[in-house]
Amino acid sequence: MKTINLTLISITALFITSCTEEASINISGSAPGRNEINKQIESHKVETMAEIIDDDLPIIKAIGGDGKSIDWEEIEKENLEGDYGPDYFYNDCAQGIEVLQISSRLSNQGNSSYGKDQLTDDDPKTAWVEGKADYGIGESFTVKGFCPNTIYNGYQSSPSNWKNNSRVKRFKIYVNNSPYAYLDLTDEMGIQRFDGPYGEYEGSDEFKFEIVDVYKGVKWSDVAISHIDYIACCFALETEILASDINKGNLKEGDNIYTVDISTGEISEGSIQKMSSEKHVNVVDLHTANHNIKITKNHPLFFENIGFISLEQLQKNLTLDIYSDLSRYPRVLTINKTTKEIEYEKLTRLIDLNDVIKTYTIRKVSNNSNYIANGFICKPY
Repeated sequence: MKTINLTLISITALFITSCTEEASINISGSAPGRNEINKQIESHKVETMAEIIDDDLPIIKAIGGDGKSIDWEEIEKENLEGDYGPDYFYNDCAQGIEVLQISSRLSNQGNSSYGKDQLTDDDPKTAWVEGKADYGIGESFTVKGFCPNTIYNGYQSSPSNWKNNSRVKRFKIYVNNSPYAYLDLTDEMGIQRFDGPYGEYEGSDEFKFEIVDVYKGVKWSDVAISHIDYIACCFALETEILASDINKGNLKEGDNIYTVDISTGEISEGSIQKMSSEKHVNVVDLHTANHNIKITKNHPLFFENIGFISLEQLQKNLTLDIYSDLSRYPRVLTINKTTKEIEYEKLTRLIDLNDVIKTYTIRKVSNNSNYIANGFICKPY
């Protein structure tokens, strides 16, 4: 058999996955909003919030940072290529969200719609806007399968429209109609990231996001959300990928890396056909006796007697505590640093990294192969 010289390439990235009520949308130049009735609904808002608040629930803090002056129209003009929609906003790591229902919506205005489809249309200039004649306290949207972990708060068609209309300050999240946690959003445009409840592709779990509190708009009480999504499968910047060319700096599409036949342990070469990058907040530092990797909880590793599965899915299937009971976890497949043979190792430590981490991932390898990251056998997702 041909002998292959195995070399680790460090990647300069952290390689760490309704009822309708009549109203009108409030944009620049449109008819006045609902200020005339706002004074009448303040007492109702306080009363409704009292019914929603549950002091025993944990609070999840979303992380933003894009500011309050994003001009999506200008960004689109600079980046849009071809005639295939707003490609500038497309995220290759996005898994998609199935929106089941919304509690209310504003009626259409001209060619513009403000319903559930606008939550997932990959266009930040559109939005779901609740349809109640107040600040939307108690209004909600419900999704199935993946639970969102990114959100674009407010009506982001322009900075002025974002400021003039109201935004969500706090959601109450339900899992299958049971209260799970509060989600606090920042008052800014652009993307916000958070680590919410676990969901899975084509899963049956339902997640409801109910408005509990808002940032009031300068002019109008309409509350809007421009986009939601589930971003998955990445691992972190200093991760070393087993590769064949020591002269390479940063790995890129087209480079050759090593893959392994799990049934035989034979190592061969494959080429990277697709890579992606993203920022994440749900990153775990996973350790065995001989290896460690910083990885998102939804990135699949190969576990003994199970196969490729993420920590999230493994935890759910085996009712495990992701930060304790490590003895109950199955062993994970790695490659021995000295012998270059595959072997199973026990998990020794899991550490939650509470920070926004820039991540990358290999999305596709030739022949649908796996790859080796920090000694762990990984799978494109």
